[in-house]
Amino acid sequence: MENNLRVTELHAQMQECDSVLARMQELLQGFQTDLGGISEEIKYLQDESLSMSIRLKNRRAAEEKLRKFLESSAITSDMVSTVNSGNVNEAYLEAIIELSGKLKYLQQNSPAKDGSSLDIAPSETFAGKALSPDLEKLKSRAVVRIKEYFCTQFAALRKPKTNVQMLQQTSLVKYAPLLQFLQQEAPVIAEDLRSFPHSDCPSACVRHIISTAFPPTH
Repeated sequence: MENNLRVTELHAQMQECDSVLARMQELLQGFQTDLGGISEEIKYLQDESLSMSIRLKNRRAAEEKLRKFLESSAITSDMVSTVNSGNVNEAYLEAIIELSGKLKYLQQNSPAKDGSSLDIAPSETFAGKALSPDLEKLKSRAVVRIKEYFCTQFAALRKPKTNVQMLQQTSLVKYAPLLQFLQQEAPVIAEDLRSFPHSDCPSACVRHIISTAFPPTH
């Protein structure tokens, strides 16, 4: 009884402490709930980051294959202009080599080994079918022009005082890839050029020069 006031005061303080502890517990539970939500968000962001990384990697791989496909098949205006009307020089030679590569690529009947056409044969792709007619026209034009070029050069061998060795080096051997193009795309015309000249043309010496510049294929 003597400590009644103190006990009452102590009881009040304990209730106040209980109230504070209850509020702290409630606050901590709120923090715990927030932390759980943050943890879920972090996990979601990690999953999204991994997914985006995979998508980016796949898109880069697809972009690389698409780039290779376009480089192997696309027809540039410069190439068309050079093949159709350009002078037969080094630029023309490069254009024919480029044309030959595109023809070989789009004529493939099985998927390209470098994966650029995925699991489809280049000849069966939409681009391959769309470009084929234009490439054939360009090839036909190239065949005609190359034949005319070599016939002109071979005829020059018949002219008196012609520097045969110089002509051989600058106009025949240098442009041997043009005949190789004919051998690939127009073998009959290539063989006609190889057998040039005929009986009414220069001697066996000139024939030897031509065979040296363009050795037979096997």
